[in-house]
Amino acid sequence: MHLFFLLLFSQIAFAEDNYAERTYRAYCVSCHEAATEYVKEAPLDRKNEELIKVIREGQTTALGMPAYGWMISNENASKIIEYLRELKKNGV
Repeated sequence: MHLFFLLLFSQIAFAEDNYAERTYRAYCVSCHEAATEYVKEAPLDRKNEELIKVIREGQTTALGMPAYGWMISNENASKIIEYLRELKKNGV
């Protein structure tokens, strides 16, 4: 029984750890291409609040970006931003 809970909680932790990567790959890569190309040019030096707003409310620029506020919370948007910053820091 203990093994069951250990496996269950490890899977929950694993899913949480990979939320940002899974979400980026599922919803962002189709427009932003591979993570490596986007991260090199991404304006990740902007404040978290600004980037969260773009993710949740979208952008009305020439290329545009859909709003994902209906499915991505502020907390999860922050996770995606940190994931991308980590990739950039590691030279991906």
